[in-house]
Amino acid sequence: LYKVIMGNTCVGTVMCMDPEAKPFERSWCMLEYYVTRKVSAQKHPKRSFEVLSMIEEDSQSFHEWKGGVGVWSPYQKRTPAILSLGDKESTVSIRDDKAFGLSFPAAVGREAMNSDVEQAEATQPDDKEAIL
Repeated sequence: LYKVIMGNTCVGTVMCMDPEAKPFERSWCMLEYYVTRKVSAQKHPKRSFEVLSMIEEDSQSFHEWKGGVGVWSPYQKRTPAILSLGDKESTVSIRDDKAFGLSFPAAVGREAMNSDVEQAEATQPDDKEAIL
């Protein structure tokens, strides 16, 4: 993992999230985040770290024009959202150009902010000890 992320051919890391942000409960995922954002960033400052999550059907509203009037409507499909964490700013990409007003799933962000590497789990106890 370390050698791959630190290698010259690596352009970034993508962490795929479920609605509960389970990767932040896993020791290896926390290590991947740390190596990409802290260790690798010193050698490769342009390297990206992106978080992929899904906007669930009917979980958000978007702005659209109906009959010349702007209205907020339920977003009725499932679509990916990508949070790109840069060295100075973060951006959000939604894969639907017509859906103005959608945002990265807030619940995923809250779970990530509340994550604790010491509470993270590992399949093998030795892995957790080595990571910490």
